[in-house]
Amino acid sequence: MQRLLDNAYLIIILIPLTYSIVDGMAFGFIAYPVLKLLLGRTRDVSAALYVIAGLFVLHYVLQAVSL
Repeated sequence: MQRLLDNAYLIIILIPLTYSIVDGMAFGFIAYPVLKLLLGRTRDVSAALYVIAGLFVLHYVLQAVSL
């Protein structure tokens, strides 16, 4: 439960830093599965969340390439 709260605090901090609610929340959707992967707790995250995180990463990569 504490690690879930840590991710929530991360999102709360990133929303004002990115000047966008959507970007801050998107980073949370990306960070949660990545942190679970790094901690070796891959089964705690559903497949749908991995897909959503991948789509957000793809969105930001395509956005950066089109600059």
